[in-house]
Amino acid sequence: MAADLMYVNVLVLASCVVSREINGTFRFVMSWDSSLDVISQEFWTDKDEDSSVFNVVNDNSTDTALFREKRDAEPNDNYARHGAECFKVQEQVASTVRDGRVRLGQAVHTVVMVEELEEIRMTCHYCDSDELAGKAQTEDEKDVLRQQKIWYKLARKKKGKYYKVREVELDMHDDPEENRVFVTDSHTLVIRGSYVKDAGTYFCRDTTRKDEYFKPKMTEEDIHKFIKPESSLQFLYHVDVLLASDISAVLVTTLDMATLVEMDEKRNTSKKMTELPKSSPPKRLPDINIVVTTVWMSWSPCSVCGKIGTRRRMGECTVRKLNESVKAQPWYLDVTLSSYIGGVPCESSLFEEHDKILEAVSRPDEVEEEDCEVSCTNYTIKVADLISGRTQDRVREELFEESEGDDIVFMCPKAPVDMPVAWINESRVLVGPWLKDETGDRVSIDEHNSLHIKPLQPWDAGHYACIYGGRIRGRLRLEVKMKRPPSRVLLYAYYLLLTYPADLLVFLVLLCVRRKERSKVLNFDLLPEFEGSEESDEENDEKSDESEEDEKSDGSEEDESLESDES
Repeated sequence: MAADLMYVNVLVLASCVVSREINGTFRFVMSWDSSLDVISQEFWTDKDEDSSVFNVVNDNSTDTALFREKRDAEPNDNYARHGAECFKVQEQVASTVRDGRVRLGQAVHTVVMVEELEEIRMTCHYCDSDELAGKAQTEDEKDVLRQQKIWYKLARKKKGKYYKVREVELDMHDDPEENRVFVTDSHTLVIRGSYVKDAGTYFCRDTTRKDEYFKPKMTEEDIHKFIKPESSLQFLYHVDVLLASDISAVLVTTLDMATLVEMDEKRNTSKKMTELPKSSPPKRLPDINIVVTTVWMSWSPCSVCGKIGTRRRMGECTVRKLNESVKAQPWYLDVTLSSYIGGVPCESSLFEEHDKILEAVSRPDEVEEEDCEVSCTNYTIKVADLISGRTQDRVREELFEESEGDDIVFMCPKAPVDMPVAWINESRVLVGPWLKDETGDRVSIDEHNSLHIKPLQPWDAGHYACIYGGRIRGRLRLEVKMKRPPSRVLLYAYYLLLTYPADLLVFLVLLCVRRKERSKVLNFDLLPEFEGSEESDEENDEKSDESEEDEKSDGSEEDESLESDES
């Protein structure tokens, strides 16, 4: 199989830029009040990527809805803002805002965007001093830890003309690991496994300081006063929980018809580019100052090198402000859209209370695919090396035992929608557009980069791997359980069951025929008559008469003898 060895491109730099995957992380955007015309700051950090296992879905089950892959998001900046060095950075940040535009103490609007079941961490002050708790050295550090802080949640839904403010309810289980909502020693609010109900605006207060602007119920005017520099408020966290969308990403095209026809001629496959739908146009809602559009990301690297492969790009359904100088309503929506210059994903929980926006955002994310061909360079890895694990990307191989005839789907761990995945069976690269034709529609790769095999055959067993971004992301060994031939007894019983109706019909026919023949034998009217039968009957009658006369004569003789004896 050496001749069949293919090479997979390892464009590491491009992969880092293009990849849209997220793994338990969320975006943390920090900005000053938008009315102060200060550029927002975004913090970027990286987290180590865990080796995930494959997911397998049986097509025969009821749970076959295509899940929506997680989007890209930057990790929470809170993880980077800790330790003694953070206090030095805090002083530097303070010195940069002492130019008259922003007063020290101005509340900072912080947007935290997570997906369901992800963890949220919100610091009560600039430095997350969890590491300093219990071992503070400087007076500043001790003051931070001595402050009495209480966390509050500002409801998004207005009751009448007021927004309700309530204290965050903390879990108090005996086992701290069971607490979903809790506060650390340094006053950091942690929410494990976030839900849609956790969405809202959070802030913490120093209870040792009096704040005349704080009220249990606030109007929108009260809220604007509350976040002014005179307030003791430091951070205002706008938590947004992305909903798990039921709308899967769809494959579309933005190319003209002539280009699509040319691509179909080159491909020569049943998957026609001319049949793909066009990308959805922007939808403007000027009365509420938003526009719903598709934001296209960069193209991914080519799936293979040295031959024709595919590349993809993701089109994300996004909500933006139509006019940046005009405020959106309500106030928290304006803050969020102003903080995210690139827009907010359509499945954001911000739009739950807006029927008009919900109708506009009910559109899927889009994926565009095109052919590509790149030459193999020094930055390549042999497929054989990837499969054998001789590279640095050593991923644990998972074992799957499936039955012959099943319909199965393998999903590549953490695979983004917008990047083509190279599936490998032993040393053979499975290329999506041509795979369906080669296998007679039995094996295919869908727009979500999932590998479909239906029905499963014994020769499908072997080692599989999925690769994207120049790295092997998942390895599996598939074992196919062959169907056992039935035993002779079961086989005979099976055949007997199949022929039972015919056997019963034959039996009934034979029974009717036999009964009819027997009725013919027992019918005396049909018996032939023989000559001399009457004469024989007369002779028999005469003999019977003679025997009766003899009996009478014998009886008379006996009577006479008795009379003589008596005399």
